[in-house]
Amino acid sequence: MKIKHLMITGCLFTAFTLQSCIEEKNLYQEPPTTYSDLNLKLDGDYLFTELPMARSTKPTVIDESKTIVGIAISMTPKEGPNPTSKPYAYGIFQLDKAKNPENLKIRVIDGYTYRISCSMIANAKDSILMEDGGFAAPFDLERNGKIKGECLNKFLTAEQVDGVKFLYNIENPKIQTKSVGQDKCGRPFIERYHGLIDKLNVTDGMENPITLYRRFFGVKFKQTGLESGQLRIQLDDAPSIYLDASGDIHNTVETGLKMVSMKNLTANIPTGVNQHLTENIKVTVYWKKNPGEDEKQIINSTITFKRNYIHSIALTNIDHIGTPGNVGIEIEEGEMGEDPEQDLPWQGDNFQ
Repeated sequence: MKIKHLMITGCLFTAFTLQSCIEEKNLYQEPPTTYSDLNLKLDGDYLFTELPMARSTKPTVIDESKTIVGIAISMTPKEGPNPTSKPYAYGIFQLDKAKNPENLKIRVIDGYTYRISCSMIANAKDSILMEDGGFAAPFDLERNGKIKGECLNKFLTAEQVDGVKFLYNIENPKIQTKSVGQDKCGRPFIERYHGLIDKLNVTDGMENPITLYRRFFGVKFKQTGLESGQLRIQLDDAPSIYLDASGDIHNTVETGLKMVSMKNLTANIPTGVNQHLTENIKVTVYWKKNPGEDEKQIINSTITFKRNYIHSIALTNIDHIGTPGNVGIEIEEGEMGEDPEQDLPWQGDNFQ
């Protein structure tokens, strides 16, 4: 009988000990989740020019109610082997709403670093393809572009009841525009701004500026001496630009100024004198003498374009089309500025 009592007592003691160990183990394996407030604020080129102004040309005037800002927030664990990032939240805003820091606050989970990628497209409502009130790339919410992003002026968590939604194409240079001629071009004629904060350790309540840099350059072409026909100018992966002949071969004919979106949206912006973010782009010029005839290639060159600069490109010896080696190009460039009337000192009212 005593042995039976001892066995029962031993079993109860063992069960109690195991239960205590399990509860203690669970207590240490599942610490409570804590949060911090991530405060974001827009900053950068859309407010001012961060480089000294030269003889310059002003980009398009931004209509804040038509300009769209997309912000994608992803998270990476601070600890653990081979940590991988995953979508956390996203937001699509009108610029006038995004400029209010109160609208750019979001609670984030402690124990992670965060990557904030932000794209802004000037006057996007006039240029970006829309369906049923939602925006196409780069503001769509699925990799294949089927789900269009709605501008709600607030952050939404990526993991939703009907699946994960995220701004997967926010760093894709291709944009779905209303213009069929440049739809999905890698360098569309779009004024795009982009900013990035990488590996951010969030401090509760601290303000984190997102510096939005112009990720585009300006270009215009001109020719003197073309007797007949039309020139088609092709910047690699951009829509074609056309120049017609003039009735007077001594007149100079110019294209309109085109703002060309760059492909490199996330590279760091170099600082210092003569340091620029550049892209080397193949430029091909074709001549068609008469409608219906085949084009003839007259120029095939690679030009270095600078972010935030206007490039004026003159096609030289154009009257010698057909003579090998004579047709060429000359390039002038100047930095974009916010107020071109203030660039030249002799334009002031006090100049004598």
